[in-house]
Amino acid sequence: MQNAKIISGVDFRRLQLLELDLLLELDRVCKDNGITYQIWAGTQLGAVRHKGFIPWDDDADVVMLREEYERFRKVSNQLDPNICFFQDHENDPEYRWQYGKLRRAGTKYIRLGQEHIKCKTGVFIDVFPLDDVPISIVGQMLQDFHCFLLRKILWSEVGKYSEKGLLRIWYSLLSRIPVSFVFKQIDWYAKRSRNSSSNKVRTLCYTSIGKLYYKHPLEERYGMPKRWFKRTKSFEFEGHAFSGLEDYDEYLRFSFGDYMTRPPVEQRVQHAPVSDYDFGVCSTIKLRKLSREDGKDVFEMLKGIGRVENSFTNPTYEMTFSDFQQWLAQQECWDKGEMLPEGYVAQSIYWLYDGDNPVGMGKIRHELTENSRKNGGNICYAISCPHRGKGYGYVLLKMLLEEARRIDVKEIILTIDKNNDASRKVCEKNGGVLFDENEERWFYRFE
Repeated sequence: MQNAKIISGVDFRRLQLLELDLLLELDRVCKDNGITYQIWAGTQLGAVRHKGFIPWDDDADVVMLREEYERFRKVSNQLDPNICFFQDHENDPEYRWQYGKLRRAGTKYIRLGQEHIKCKTGVFIDVFPLDDVPISIVGQMLQDFHCFLLRKILWSEVGKYSEKGLLRIWYSLLSRIPVSFVFKQIDWYAKRSRNSSSNKVRTLCYTSIGKLYYKHPLEERYGMPKRWFKRTKSFEFEGHAFSGLEDYDEYLRFSFGDYMTRPPVEQRVQHAPVSDYDFGVCSTIKLRKLSREDGKDVFEMLKGIGRVENSFTNPTYEMTFSDFQQWLAQQECWDKGEMLPEGYVAQSIYWLYDGDNPVGMGKIRHELTENSRKNGGNICYAISCPHRGKGYGYVLLKMLLEEARRIDVKEIILTIDKNNDASRKVCEKNGGVLFDENEERWFYRFE
């Protein structure tokens, strides 16, 4: 087995933003076709507790009742192929899971221990179908055991390499059973599931939620009330609106208990390690330091940033390109602490690039003055107007913080105008701690 690769820092946020693209595309197709879905599991929890991804969560989950899932399957060809594709056992014969995935086009994402699985890979979100469970407790228990065996057959192609001893032998034997046998069993259940029935529901080949995190009483263990997945409510998630569970409080308490309390730090971990990944175009997001050689692409990008926004001053706003070139030369000197006006400190300026396109600007003042403590702090940034709402603000601030620590800035403070709630959320997601405020601004410190 290969070694695990740790996805952290900016790459981790890139992973979440790619998953956000998938959620947006799924939402679009579902709305166009009147299909009911809900974000759920950690994604529903993130929407309620964080209004976005749980900071350490590396995946996103969507759920649909079986009839809605089958409708989505049929219209999945309406997904933009430049963004993603839908994957399940019907369109990818090497795919071994009972639920589907939306995969991000042009990416690679391989779970540790699954390198030999030949199905298509890529950054993904899970799309879970919910099927009816029997009315009686005995029927539910028998179905649960049946589904347990089916799940182990599907997993056997992984388990026969990843496990040891008797388990490896057991999975080696199970791997000889054709997966077509499993999917025929699942189809039998699926064809008997109806939106209109009163049965409880579950994802068949996934551990029943009623015993995944908490072992509930027997009558609650093997299925969830179908009404949870018929009533929807809009939730803010990373600045966008997605469909979630109207009965979210009941569902989250059932799944997680005291869900508003964050787990201990040692439990804030990613779900599954990966052995290899490549985020494609998204991997080209880079921070570039200002250079006197910068050209019209940067100049035009800066025109999309106002003269003054959230304590961020854009000195190039009314410049001609000739003035801009002179300003670049001046800023190179200021970066070295040379030719500074009285009261000024050295500052470095950076551009955020996505591929070959500049999308934002950031500044790092190497020291704090009495004035900068009250107005702007020593890190400030802005995203050009055409590129806002895409998560670049989080990435840019994350990179600026890493750069400030690299050049040994001793104290990092960021001020945010109180009419800019979006920047406040970005700041807190990057670890900013509120330490002061006045009528106009919040003041955040970074360790």
